[in-house]
Amino acid sequence: MQPWFHALACLIENAQRRSQRWLDRVTGRDQRKSLEWQAEALKWLIEEAHLPGELPTGRHVQSEPLISIVMPVWNRADVMRVAIESVLAQTYSNWELVIVDDGSTDETQSVMASFASDTRVCVLTEPHAGVCRARNRALEVARGEIIAYLDSDNTWFPRYLADVAFAFTKQSETDCVYAAQLVEDFASDKWSLRVIQYDRQQFLNKGGIDLNVFAHRRHLVEEFGGFDERLTRLVDWELIIRYTGHRDPVRLPKLGGRYVACRPDSISARERSRPNRRLIQQQPHHDSRRPLRVLYAVANYPQLTETYIRCEIATMRRWGVEIEVWSDDPEPRSPYPAEVTVHHGLLRDAIARFQPELVHVHWLSKGKRYCDIVRKAGLPMTVRGHSFEFAARTVHKLAKHKAVESIFLFPHFARQLAEHPKIHAMTSVFNREFFFPAMKSRRLVVRTGAGKPTKGLEDFLEIASRCPEHQFVLALGLLPNMDRFVEQLLERNRQLGSPVTVKVNLSNEEAAALVREAGIYVHTYGDDEPFGMPVSIAESLATGCVTLVRDLPGAAEYLGGAGALYRSVDEAVQRIQATANWSDDEWQVTQARAIESANMRLADEVVLLPLLNDWLKLTNRVCRSAANPSDEPNMSLNSNPQACARSWHEDLVLPTATIANVDD
Repeated sequence: MQPWFHALACLIENAQRRSQRWLDRVTGRDQRKSLEWQAEALKWLIEEAHLPGELPTGRHVQSEPLISIVMPVWNRADVMRVAIESVLAQTYSNWELVIVDDGSTDETQSVMASFASDTRVCVLTEPHAGVCRARNRALEVARGEIIAYLDSDNTWFPRYLADVAFAFTKQSETDCVYAAQLVEDFASDKWSLRVIQYDRQQFLNKGGIDLNVFAHRRHLVEEFGGFDERLTRLVDWELIIRYTGHRDPVRLPKLGGRYVACRPDSISARERSRPNRRLIQQQPHHDSRRPLRVLYAVANYPQLTETYIRCEIATMRRWGVEIEVWSDDPEPRSPYPAEVTVHHGLLRDAIARFQPELVHVHWLSKGKRYCDIVRKAGLPMTVRGHSFEFAARTVHKLAKHKAVESIFLFPHFARQLAEHPKIHAMTSVFNREFFFPAMKSRRLVVRTGAGKPTKGLEDFLEIASRCPEHQFVLALGLLPNMDRFVEQLLERNRQLGSPVTVKVNLSNEEAAALVREAGIYVHTYGDDEPFGMPVSIAESLATGCVTLVRDLPGAAEYLGGAGALYRSVDEAVQRIQATANWSDDEWQVTQARAIESANMRLADEVVLLPLLNDWLKLTNRVCRSAANPSDEPNMSLNSNPQACARSWHEDLVLPTATIANVDD
């Protein structure tokens, strides 16, 4: 889908939503719905709450775990005293309050000092860095087995911590709890009850549990990480998504505290919601209680030359997807040790054995062959197209098939087709585990690829013969029925005086090490097939190679402002020879541009997230229509956001000098 079309669709959807809200207000429907919901909430609290004499207090709790209370503060001297006093008034006494002053400039320090006599109150002072960093700092020093949260402008009711402790000690498998909340409007003095029944799908869509009445066991911090410091708003929603992915939270039939809404100095008033919501929803979600099961159907696996498939599988498994592969070739020409179970024989038998929720196919031609089998199995199918087989007729035929839900094509191919809800643009992708910046040998020129005529490998030999001051290495992966071509290529290399060292069937790890060492990467290509997005180009950019690519449709877009294009062998030779006179600054700037281009656009975690989200959307639809429609959709956040937030470029120092692009 084109960006402008998606933006227009969003505008229409938002306009329809606003119109509906306006109509509800005019007709009074919104007030009736609110009253009905409030009455239902009150009824639930009355029916579920203990009688007054049965309310658990600290002395009714069999054991008294230490509860650490996290309170970030920033310029709240006028209200924070009431919040702290609500902690001191708790009937449960085994707690510690960790207050983090996030660089306040008012009288906050004086207010905190007035509570210094209570040894259970710990005060930390930090430079202003935002609420997530402040809470994470508190989590670093918190000693409690249970973690609770209270903001400086809210309060708890006296028995809240007793109810929390009781819930955790009563059921040892409980990891998270949440309570009802009294919400007061700061401007109007109106109040309402906030008490939701947890539903995974609804919570993923819009949240609904406030952090001030949410508590969890400490091990969740160690397992899933703390607050995502990239966020400035909706931070509680994101945290609770991760902490409840493996097990539902327990709802306490209690009013936990009082929440003040619409304060002009609140985060909700200061920070925008939309960019934070977008960042949260872009994260991969799956339900760790029921891993998503995907069967890959590919022509030959495991084949050394198809690093994109290995990268795709490795990334999805890292995100928690359970993957097995069916291959119609039992003996790949250049195999490597498979990292997942590989099925052979009939595809329908592999489906019966593995019981996947979805089948993912590489290559359009294979999608055409397998779609009827997948349909008979009652499964959705997604297809990843590649360059050599691209044809608009094939794509349109696949898109019409009922089993095919999504087709992913290289962007310049997708643009050649009319808008279609099943067709999506997806770039090539490299594996960051193998391809990353390293020390370069600037005179080492490398080409990796499959040994087939369409790769233009004769041009690589010709270029090497005219650049004797450089060392050229060709890492060749053998393919079925291509032995004759490889023999001819090696003979041509001998005729030219062996300017190229040819290495056959290197492991993926060995080939990656070669590319990491190379200063220059030259990609050659023939005229017999459409130019797609050869993965070796992305891999070379990621390591900081000076990457030279033949000037073909889509090549400039693929490079993304890094590397250089060449139109002939002569021009490629000139570009390689010119690098011999580059300064250190010119090398560093060119390498930094390549690394940035690759990691911002082509890295595994960037490219494959839309594919994962598509799978989740498709399998959620299947799960809801299956025998157990009440089962929760398989969505949760399975990653440590702080680790993900530490991007590739944190340790990269760009030189102050700048030069023209090597294309100039």
